[in-house]
Amino acid sequence: MKNIILTGMRGSGKSTLGKLLAAKLGKDFIDLDDYIEKSASGKIAELVREHGWDHFRELEKKAAQEMAQKDNLVIATGGGTFLDPENTSNLKKNGFVILLTADIEKLAERIEFDENRPPLTDHKDLIAELKQLWKQRKEIYLGCADLTYDTSQDLDPTSKVDELMELIALHPACMRWKE
Repeated sequence: MKNIILTGMRGSGKSTLGKLLAAKLGKDFIDLDDYIEKSASGKIAELVREHGWDHFRELEKKAAQEMAQKDNLVIATGGGTFLDPENTSNLKKNGFVILLTADIEKLAERIEFDENRPPLTDHKDLIAELKQLWKQRKEIYLGCADLTYDTSQDLDPTSKVDELMELIALHPACMRWKE
């Protein structure tokens, strides 16, 4: 059975909703960033600080290739995973991609104090950084997404997953969840 792949900006809810979605669908959950940290024996912030973003992106590409070979997963990707066309191609071969979006202010509120999210730009202001990243990534995200879901609303995560499952079930490209 195909994988469900969640993508989007930092703080959009990929990991939180991914875990709940996997549990409801009887699928295994993989957080790609956690998988990379375990494989590389280090936190992303440390890996980036010690080896740079290019090294991290290579680790991410390897992890995406590995996950693309598996079935019946819900995968939460890092926000930059789909920036690499090879990752996009590999993951979409066996996956249904859901783009999670949220208002920039909501994203900033969710990630403001997370020390394991190293800066991605030279901006000192988190809102300015997020706006720049969204501007750079919006077309890439939309181009790879089979479905888009806005997580800005202040619902509890279980309610969000219920809404998301309804949207998935109504989507024309939706695969059968249970065989």
